[in-house]
Amino acid sequence: MPRLPRPPRHRGGQVPQSAGSVSTRSPASAASGLPGRKAIVIFGYDYDGWTMDPAIEAFETLASERVVLGDRHEAAYDHLVHPVHQRGRRFAWEVMSRTETAA
Repeated sequence: MPRLPRPPRHRGGQVPQSAGSVSTRSPASAASGLPGRKAIVIFGYDYDGWTMDPAIEAFETLASERVVLGDRHEAAYDHLVHPVHQRGRRFAWEVMSRTETAA
């Protein structure tokens, strides 16, 4: 198995963290009973040799086991002034419960 590159570190030595519980929140929001359409938005950062792509693909796979995801919408941003987080992307999907799509 190939080794993944190490993620960049902050000056204090910590590895940047992402929103780890996103896949557990999307089924709850779809079944919340609140009126209206629901969506999930993920913001994250890309680094040289360390992109968000595997995490986003894993999220889509896991979330799709419990809810119906709409089309992926993606927008990139860069030239950020932070010394570590220089560029990233936003992702968004409409989230529907399986019963909403069956109706």
